[in-house]
Amino acid sequence: MASQSGWIRVAANNDDFKNSLGCGMCVEITGSGKGSGSNPVTGVTKAIVHDLCGGCGKGGYDLYIPGDGRWEIESKAIDCPTVPGKNGNLMFRFVDKNLWSFKLQVRNHK
Repeated sequence: MASQSGWIRVAANNDDFKNSLGCGMCVEITGSGKGSGSNPVTGVTKAIVHDLCGGCGKGGYDLYIPGDGRWEIESKAIDCPTVPGKNGNLMFRFVDKNLWSFKLQVRNHK
């Protein structure tokens, strides 16, 4: 999803990441430009949760874009769009395995 035009990856705060249950969640982030740092976050950005941001407070995200600072944002969960073409097919990613179990991530499902 993050490779789709207009989408970025983010690391979510602990409340939204929920011990990895929030990984893969799509969010819409709206920034007003209020805050401090360089490259203010303004307008609407669509993102997919990719990681945990241990230093982010409730409602906070670390955006994987150039820049720095802390900016006032609002966010809401949104439906993830269907990716067109071959990349939109149901995918299975095997992460790890041993004699008794394996880790499987299903991608592009609703």
